[in-house]
Amino acid sequence: MLAGAEGPAPQKAMQIIVALGEIYDAPELVPICSAQVAGVSYKNLGEAGLEFLADWAAQGARVRVPAFMNPAGMDLERWQEMGIASEFAEQQKRVVEILSTMGVVPSCTCTPYLVGYEPRPGEHLAWSESSAASYANSVLAARSNREGGPSALAAAIVGRTACYGLHLARNRVATHVVEVTCQLGDEADFGALGYAVGIQVGEGVPYLRLLGQPTVAPRREMLMALGAAMAASGAVALYHVEGVTPEAGHAVSADRSLPVIEIEDLSEAHAALNSPLDAVDFVTLGCPHSTLEDIQRVASLLAGRKVRTALWITTSRQVRDQAQERGFVESIETAGGQVVADTCLVVSPVEELGFKAMATNSAKAAYYSPAHAKLQRRFGNMAQCIEAAVSGRWSGASDRNLRGRAVLSGRACGSALVSSVAVGFLGGVDPDTGTVIEPGHPLEGRSIAGSVLVFPTGKGSTVGSYTLYRLAKNGLAPAAIVNAHSEAIVAVGAIISGIPMVDQIDISQISTGDWIVIDGEDVRVE
Repeated sequence: MLAGAEGPAPQKAMQIIVALGEIYDAPELVPICSAQVAGVSYKNLGEAGLEFLADWAAQGARVRVPAFMNPAGMDLERWQEMGIASEFAEQQKRVVEILSTMGVVPSCTCTPYLVGYEPRPGEHLAWSESSAASYANSVLAARSNREGGPSALAAAIVGRTACYGLHLARNRVATHVVEVTCQLGDEADFGALGYAVGIQVGEGVPYLRLLGQPTVAPRREMLMALGAAMAASGAVALYHVEGVTPEAGHAVSADRSLPVIEIEDLSEAHAALNSPLDAVDFVTLGCPHSTLEDIQRVASLLAGRKVRTALWITTSRQVRDQAQERGFVESIETAGGQVVADTCLVVSPVEELGFKAMATNSAKAAYYSPAHAKLQRRFGNMAQCIEAAVSGRWSGASDRNLRGRAVLSGRACGSALVSSVAVGFLGGVDPDTGTVIEPGHPLEGRSIAGSVLVFPTGKGSTVGSYTLYRLAKNGLAPAAIVNAHSEAIVAVGAIISGIPMVDQIDISQISTGDWIVIDGEDVRVE
């Protein structure tokens, strides 16, 4: 194939596979049992990607193993009801048609394991959707790297992939131990945990000990949320959960010391996935695609109610059909929601539909939506999201009103930047950049400019008052300061700089990323 004996299309595919093998020192190629092909949505492909696929198909590209498509940019049957423009729809249909001519099944889902494509343990795959690869590796014990869309399609065309990375047993052991001592109550908590872990382990293989949990194993939907979030905030394609996932029993060696990450609280992760807003006009669930059980829960929560916002429950075509047979779709759509097949928020052109603020129970969707879909977002569990759809407001926000003493009375708002230790300004904060420069400080490298800076008390040189003044003159001062106990140097700096400051506040109730509104002696935490 590499020499062109089977034509230009397999030759191009084999060139991609061999190049990856050479880059990553693969000892051989291995046959794959299936491929899952990303790069289906026209939103992500654009005209250039469409032309690339069309050229490959015209050269005779055909898959030789079962291969199936990732979600498209719209419901292929009901795109008009979604508000999708006809111009986009025509190009999206072309993408699906071209891939179909190659033999790729138009399943259009990120959860192929729910619709008849569940691999067996040890099978080699070329799955390219990040949450699908994570679930296949972690929960099903199959073997796949995080494939790019073209490389997964190339593997399907030649029936092989390069044997490197997670195809090799030696790379499937843990690189980090994560000890989770807080309780995980729902899918949103598992998503927040995944977000926090992904940031810290990157492309590593975390081994999670859920020390704060009861002995009941997490539901499938919770593991889906966990893996999807780790793949979004990091590059995790395999994780182990002690006593739960099939390879966890031999993922950690007693004679190998691993870095340990301790997670005692998820408030910062939840806060990082929430925008400071109350009103929402769009609610979306199903990233990864909703299970039949998810849809049944939504139908139950909506029984006898009407939604005020747009509500999408995104899922695969097959699961939607099953839900329709059981009456769940009718219940949801009677309430004003939509059960949308073939697509999801991340790959659909929602930025063209006029939505401004959404609620979701997906940490992955919450992570991507501000940049990728131009949406502000609220993140919480399914029940909170359905309440938001019914009321048009986010009632799940844990707003807290704290009252202290106004050192310098004023009004201000901003995102909280919290330090658990004292802050010294002279030598601790660069007045020309607004960045914390004290070596080893928890906020080292962070900019305080425009934040509501929260810390226990001040420390250091008396000249720190002038550092605050210089920061203010340079437009780099915090919007406000909140202390547990004021210290004279910081207080004087705030007064001469006109920075609202409140002390005698229980700062343990504030987390980095919380939206803070200060009015005199009142501190509201959103």
